[in-house]
Amino acid sequence: MSVWSNIRWFRVTLPAMALVCFALTALAAEEDFPTLTKRLQAEKPKFAQRQQTLLTERYDLADRPAKSTAMSRGKPVQDGVRVKLPAGMTWEKLAALLPEQVKEKQLWPGAAFFDGIPADAARKGTNVFERGSQVHFMAEFQALHDFPPAPKLNVFGKYNPARASESELRGQEIFWKSQCAICQTPPYYTDNLMHNLQVERFFNEVTINGRKASADGPIKTFPLRGIKDSPPYLHDDRLLTLEDTVEFFKLVLELKLREQEKKDLVAFMRVL
Repeated sequence: MSVWSNIRWFRVTLPAMALVCFALTALAAEEDFPTLTKRLQAEKPKFAQRQQTLLTERYDLADRPAKSTAMSRGKPVQDGVRVKLPAGMTWEKLAALLPEQVKEKQLWPGAAFFDGIPADAARKGTNVFERGSQVHFMAEFQALHDFPPAPKLNVFGKYNPARASESELRGQEIFWKSQCAICQTPPYYTDNLMHNLQVERFFNEVTINGRKASADGPIKTFPLRGIKDSPPYLHDDRLLTLEDTVEFFKLVLELKLREQEKKDLVAFMRVL
């Protein structure tokens, strides 16, 4: 099974499993276990199809591997922006709007929602991270792992000009100019802290397929070193490609980036 297939399976199956767990809790007092199991097994394809339909509405799922790069062990890296926008909208038009205008006109992309409330997940039996203490443990665990080779970087985590391409060097400059390095600091491109992006500035709470899209709250800064090897991106995997990630942060940080600058940023991250 390819990495892309694994991503698709995970994003379709996990919500369906959550629904099954919720139904199990709500109806356990009314049905015996064999009856409940049989009913839920019969309903599972319906819920899986519902989630697949939602996924298709939110993303372009075509298999388009990048021609110029691959993961460290040769697996393909998917190319291009995959998040779908509302009809008639472009990323350039969206970036020109203020957060309150995006919110008022309901233009926030569906793929950029955080679908879930930790308290609801806990009631269904999910072990939600207690972010305040566990982020430190996550950082310690990361310290045990090495990163993929990055021969274009020097000991400080920045590009060696003799080895990097012009596009990669421009991307590095844009990375610093756009203040990305405030959180993603070299050499590992993380500060091991938590930051609140306040994406709720862009949308009103909405319930989709029984799950509430609400505020993210503080999220941990994960390392960018070796980032091309670990799609999809952000803490909840809502961004399928690095191009999606650039567009997302361009909106959230209210950056003004030209098309070439976005391409240069992707080129920079692909060789970290």
